[in-house]
Amino acid sequence: MLREFKIIFLTLFLLFTFHFALCTDVQAARPLVTEDALVAGKGITQLELGIDYTKSGNRGEGMTLLLSPIHGVAEDTEFSLKVPYIIAKPYDSLKVDGWGDTSFIMKHLLVAEGEKTPAFLIRMALKLPTGDKDEGLGTGDTNLGFLGALTKDFNPATIHLNIGYTFVGNQNEGRYNNEVNYGIAGEYGIRKKVRVVGEVYGLYHPDYKAAEIERRILLGLTYRIDDTFTIDLAAKRGLEGTDDEYGFIGGLTITF
Repeated sequence: MLREFKIIFLTLFLLFTFHFALCTDVQAARPLVTEDALVAGKGITQLELGIDYTKSGNRGEGMTLLLSPIHGVAEDTEFSLKVPYIIAKPYDSLKVDGWGDTSFIMKHLLVAEGEKTPAFLIRMALKLPTGDKDEGLGTGDTNLGFLGALTKDFNPATIHLNIGYTFVGNQNEGRYNNEVNYGIAGEYGIRKKVRVVGEVYGLYHPDYKAAEIERRILLGLTYRIDDTFTIDLAAKRGLEGTDDEYGFIGGLTITF
């Protein structure tokens, strides 16, 4: 059943994601990891370009270059693709670089935001093992994740909440187990084109002990140059389970 769903999901994505068209304005989600309950809208296309630098204590450091096209196929549905290029420098081996695991994502808005009620959205993500596991560029697993997101605008502030569950394949062949993902994020407009963004996000494995929870915090800014270009910059820090980790994120969102 799971295999058939993956095939159907991938087929639908390939049919619709690259049906690009000219579009109007849409709010960018970068640099937040926490999902928002917003979709692009029919005929709207974006391209997100990002760079993420992370240093993890004595384990090493790495940088990820991310390419993500997004397209709204309906007023309530969008498809996107996440393609990472990874440059890693672990301290106990040689530097490696190459393409990581590719993700296909669909977001569907179930409930639009009301005057007193938040918007509610579901997201489905299929991650394929396109990265070289032996080189540390991928997990070697095909993952299927489901996530629910809530967004409420309190002008000039906006709050996002989400929780999800990821089914990880080939669990008997490695250390990777199913994951519960969660996040809470906020945005605040300090000027017409500038927004402060922040979040706490993380994951834990249901069959692990509590000490294995991974949690991170992020704080940053977005600057909307015009209706076409938005840039972002943020710093992140590991908390429980990742307290020796820190890094920086920067990116550009282009709306066609």
